[in-house]
Amino acid sequence: MSETDPARDARPGAGSVGVHRQDVTDPVTEAESLNAVPQRQTAAAGSPDPAHPADSADELTEVRQDIARTRDDLGDTIDALAAKADVKGRAHDKIEGTKNMVKEKAAEVAERVREATPDTVKDNVKDAADKVAERVRDVTPDTVKDAADRVAEQARRRPAVAVAVGAVALLVVRKLLRRKRSR
Repeated sequence: MSETDPARDARPGAGSVGVHRQDVTDPVTEAESLNAVPQRQTAAAGSPDPAHPADSADELTEVRQDIARTRDDLGDTIDALAAKADVKGRAHDKIEGTKNMVKEKAAEVAERVREATPDTVKDNVKDAADKVAERVRDVTPDTVKDAADRVAEQARRRPAVAVAVGAVALLVVRKLLRRKRSR
């Protein structure tokens, strides 16, 4: 059988030249077969390989180590790509970093203010605050004090309600101040 005549059997001389006509187990020796995949001849057990003097066990170990390194590198690459693809995680990390930076800056500024403020000023401010609180206590009627105590107790029991009431009060005060400014 041939390409031009399917009914005809193969020529008796075919298969003696070229790598594509050779048996797979035969070594490649023809000069025209340079593009063929190199084949190794297996040496008999216990005899050294004359074509490759390096010990095959060492070579096998090197190949295994190379495979392990490649797997590690691929794992690192996959982890890096997964981290880049995780937009939500990256945004969360960025927010956490910014939050930590703001906390550090606030603590730093507070420390600078404490250091820069003389002790006499601190004492004067404390004394003035105590005097104002005392005057407010003296001037405030007992009914208002009792009402304030009840409000404080309710605020301790239900902090969400206290926050809502405080927000409403703040909005009312703000609106009153705006009206006063516009006049």
